[in-house]
Amino acid sequence: MSMTRITFVYAGFLCILGVGAYLLTRTSLTALIPAYFSVPFFILGGLATLGEKWRKHTMHVAALLAVIMILMLASMLVRRGLAFNVAGVSQLTMLLGTMAYLAASVNSFISARKRRLAEK
Repeated sequence: MSMTRITFVYAGFLCILGVGAYLLTRTSLTALIPAYFSVPFFILGGLATLGEKWRKHTMHVAALLAVIMILMLASMLVRRGLAFNVAGVSQLTMLLGTMAYLAASVNSFISARKRRLAEK
């Protein structure tokens, strides 16, 4: 599966996570935060379909955004601790999903580098 497709799947995951958390609480728009984070990934995935150069750059930006999100989510969980409520489970799920996305990104970058070196 291409990183562009993985990016769209990951963005959909964030959107479903945010909407699901909101539907469970129905009290706070902050439950939609994962859905808000899906927007840049949908945009980056769309830009990646414009061509090889666009894909290369947008996937690096998406990986950088994932790193920033991991740092943010991990610091929140360390400071506040893991609460077993909708917000805590949503944050942990978002963290684990983002870590999986970043791992797929790094794996894709390594594979692309190996392919380029093999072609030379």
